[in-house]
Amino acid sequence: MMAGLIAGALIGAAAVVVTGGAALTLVAAAAAGAAAGGGLGEVLGTMSWAPRHVTGSLISGSFNVFVNGRPAVRAHLSQGICSDHPGSPQLVAQGSSTVFINGQPAARMEDMLTCSAVISAGSPNVFIGGATVTTDDISPEIPAWVNWTMAAVGVAAAAVLAGPVVAALGAFGGFVGGEGGAWIGGKIFGVGSDGQKWSMLGGSLLGGYAGAKGAGLAARGVPKAPAINPGELTAAPDYLNAVSKFTGKSSAEIEGFYKQMNEQGATYQELVGKAVDKYGLTPDEGHAVFGYTTKLFYRDLNQTLLAGGSPESKGLSSLIQSGLDKMPSSSPVQYRGWRLEDPEALAKFDSDFAPGKTVESNFWSTAPSEADAYVADRNVVIRTDQAKDISDLAFGVHYHGLIGKPVYSSETLIPPGVPFKVIGTDSAGRIILEQL
Repeated sequence: MMAGLIAGALIGAAAVVVTGGAALTLVAAAAAGAAAGGGLGEVLGTMSWAPRHVTGSLISGSFNVFVNGRPAVRAHLSQGICSDHPGSPQLVAQGSSTVFINGQPAARMEDMLTCSAVISAGSPNVFIGGATVTTDDISPEIPAWVNWTMAAVGVAAAAVLAGPVVAALGAFGGFVGGEGGAWIGGKIFGVGSDGQKWSMLGGSLLGGYAGAKGAGLAARGVPKAPAINPGELTAAPDYLNAVSKFTGKSSAEIEGFYKQMNEQGATYQELVGKAVDKYGLTPDEGHAVFGYTTKLFYRDLNQTLLAGGSPESKGLSSLIQSGLDKMPSSSPVQYRGWRLEDPEALAKFDSDFAPGKTVESNFWSTAPSEADAYVADRNVVIRTDQAKDISDLAFGVHYHGLIGKPVYSSETLIPPGVPFKVIGTDSAGRIILEQL
């Protein structure tokens, strides 16, 4: 029977190799079903065609009933000695359900002793019929835990390759099929016959296949939720909430702003979706960086940050910042123009950006090319290693032409909190900022 166990393992391994793993669920299910009926190893090892390993002999029989001149062997009374189990003699544990000798079932070839050894030789011309009955407990040669361990390993491996649901249903089908096959085989071919054993194995295979197949069909029958394009606004609920909290606008108002962009031809969904995939952004981060480049909130956000920030601005700023962290760095020299709406704002700027002063960025939109930096009331050259290239998410790079504004070739963004020293001005009157 140990040879049968090894043969069963080799058959399973060969099936996996030949099919590239596709057979693993089926083999695991069959092994589990066979284990329920006594173990795949025992099943293969007790087939009539299986090679026999003689381990002992019968030493006692009937005192008054003889077959071919030799004492007839009876279940529960006759004994044998076994080299694999030294010590006390082992009782014959099985015999015929219809023929009795000295009040006990008559033992025949293929009946077992209590040590699980099988009677391998008998009369050549006297045959005793009837189903097999067991009179004494039989200790299996292969412990039950070995069979269950093999079945568990097979099912676990199937779960890795095919998924836990397929493996579980395949194993369950193997159990049910094995039990059903054993019952049907016993009725048709007789209990303990090769036919019953083949029926059990066949039932395990069919049950395992049906269970695994059913799991696959059930999985296909469950409708899958449609994948959401990360560029869709609905894919960025945290961004929507942050914008609503900062601006006071309702979700419907914010969605209306984006709908208007679509109507103008600004297909932001495709733009944001590509950037999310390219840079590993979350949809919320991608929308936050893109949203900053529109007129939705950037002016109010910068003014709030310039004044020290607010609880309402924190969530939105954090999303933009975490998105910037994943974007590529730009060149070390950046250009920016400041538009100042009135003399008072101009005077304050000149005071804050006087030579020798230290200033700190909020979100500063810049450009690595002076041609892309709009000319304004005050123009600045910024030397920094903190500028991030957001061209792939910039409204001005992709959609300015739709609204009649100059199209930028690139756009960069310097995050808040970067300190700079005002060096002075150059010959063109541009203010020079040096990162500290």
